[in-house]
Amino acid sequence: SIIQPCNMFTPSPILSIVFFTCSIITFLAIHNLIKFFKIGSSKMVYIGEHTMIILALHFLCFKLISLLKIYCYDYPIEDLSCFPVITDNNSFMWFLYSIVGIAIPLLIEHLYIKFKSKIYEYTCNRSQRPVGK
Repeated sequence: SIIQPCNMFTPSPILSIVFFTCSIITFLAIHNLIKFFKIGSSKMVYIGEHTMIILALHFLCFKLISLLKIYCYDYPIEDLSCFPVITDNNSFMWFLYSIVGIAIPLLIEHLYIKFKSKIYEYTCNRSQRPVGK
C-alpha cells in the first residue's frame, strides 16, 4: 500500500515529535557522511546550481516515462493526462522518474549552452571577416 499523508495515523503529538526529530537527525547524518566521504558532492553541487531548469522541466520529462508506461502496459493514451504521473504499476518507477526528471533537464540545458556558444562563435567570426569575401 502507498503511504499518503491522508492515510497516516499518528496516535499522539509526542510520537510525531519523535518521528520528525529522528528524520532531522537522519538527514544530518547522511549530510555529514556525504561531506566526510565526498560521495558525489560535486554532482550534488552541480544539480543544486541548476535547480531552476530542473524545476521548470521535470514535469514535462515525467511525461516521457508516462508514455513508456502507456506503451509497455498498453494503457489508453488518455492516461498521459494523469498529473503528475500515472500511478498504476508505480512501485519501482520512482527511480526512472527521478533519473529522467533530473538528467534530461540538465542535458537540455547543456545542449542549449553548447549550441548558444557555437552560434556566438559563428556570428563573431562572421562579423570579423572582410566584406566581399
